[in-house]
This record gives sequence, structure tokens and C-alpha cells, in this order.
Amino acid sequence: MVTVLQTDRLLLRRFETGDGEHLHAITGDPVVMRFVGDLKPFSPQQTRTMIEDAMAHYEQRGFGEYAITCKTTRELIGYGGFTILPERAYPDIDYIFRPDQWGRGLASELAYELVRYAFEELGFEVLGASFDPHNHASMHVAAKAGFQFARTGLDEHGLPTLYYELRRPVRASGSRRPGSNPKALNPGLPSGGPFSGAPRILEGQLTRPARRDPVRRELDPSENVRYQRNVEVRSSIVGPSLMPRATAVIICPTRPARGAH
Repeated sequence: MVTVLQTDRLLLRRFETGDGEHLHAITGDPVVMRFVGDLKPFSPQQTRTMIEDAMAHYEQRGFGEYAITCKTTRELIGYGGFTILPERAYPDIDYIFRPDQWGRGLASELAYELVRYAFEELGFEVLGASFDPHNHASMHVAAKAGFQFARTGLDEHGLPTLYYELRRPVRASGSRRPGSNPKALNPGLPSGGPFSGAPRILEGQLTRPARRDPVRRELDPSENVRYQRNVEVRSSIVGPSLMPRATAVIICPTRPARGAH
């Protein structure tokens, strides 16, 4: 078992071939999948394909969809992680839980840690999240995690979708965390995109107005002071390649999930 990260109550680990039955109890549930992908539950084969794709992505990209397990019982209770949507050049975050786990704050708990892991460990510059317009719970989770609304559009299934984004917070020193891992970036993605050196919209400089000399009443250029604006990320999360398109996102076998629980 390869553990990727953990929270107070959850463990996120890589999928294994034997996870099919337990995962399909989630992906095959119409209630769970009503905001995911084409809004239809997966077939057993689609669930197996999802696991196979996730395992391939670990090797190809260094990240992917993961199994969400209970920290105390090790029971598989959901799935989530990162996926690449057809209409995006950067990863989408997603998470989906079994109905009996809803309402416990687990999605928010995981979303915060996924955001930290994406920026500090994987070295991402931008994260996305996509939602079904009716998936208000997942959008609320995303907002608390720092995601902001970017645009509306149609997903690969032609369904209305709300797209959110979150950019790497700006550090005072402008340096990356020592543990960031550039190798996690997908070499198959276009260079120069959000994975590498994309403009950081949270960065910027402001200039204070120059003070007036009380006698000469003229602007004194020497008094100009430039300073770096500090921004606190408060915005407003959550899909996989095969994963559904969802907020936190749930994964769909043809496209990232939209909407998480």
C-alpha cells in the first residue's frame, strides 16, 4: 500500500487492482454519481478501467486519482485527487465519498490537504475544479479551500459546468517550498502553461502616492515607496480523466468528475 497523504481522519493511498469491488459500491451508486461525468453510474468495467487509468497516471504524471480510506479502519470510503480535463491545461482537484460519510466535514478536510499537497509537494502553479451548477455542497467546499469562480461552459458531455480556479499563493520570498517536486509535472502537457511559470494573479505591486513637500508643494520622487502586496487567499472546490466532472470532484471514466460530496 502506497500512502500519498493523510489528514486527521483520512488516508489517501494509491489504487490497487483489488479495489474494484469496494470502489464500484461508490461509482455504481446513482445517488453518488448524479453530479459526476455524464450523470450516470459506472458499470463494473468502467470502474475497473478507472483504476487502471489511475495506476497508469501514477507512472506517467506522478499523480492521479486515489483511494480515500478511513484512518482507523482502513475501509475504502471514497476517491479523489487530481485529474486532467479535456478542456484544461492544468489539473482539476476532485473528491467523492460514500453517502454514509456525507455531512461529517470530510470533503473539506481532504480538500485543504489536497491543495497543500498540489502546491507544496507536486509544485503545481494552478489548480482547477469543475461543478454541476446544482452541486452547491461541493462548491461550498471549494470556496472554503480557496477556489474562485472562473467561467461557465459545457463539459465533454455537453452538460453545463461551472469552472473554478486556484493559483499558488505568493510567498514573501518568492521561493518554492523545499519539498516541491518538479518531476511530478506531466511531460506530455504543453510547455509554458500553468504547470510552469504561469502568471500568478495573486502577485502584484502597488505604489503609494508620493508625499507633497509642505513648503514647495511639489512631488518628491524620493519619497515614493514601492511595496509588495500580501494577499490572503480566500475564495471560493472539486474531477479525473476517466473521472467524473465534479467539484471536489468526482471522477468519471471519460472525464473528471464535477461535483463532490
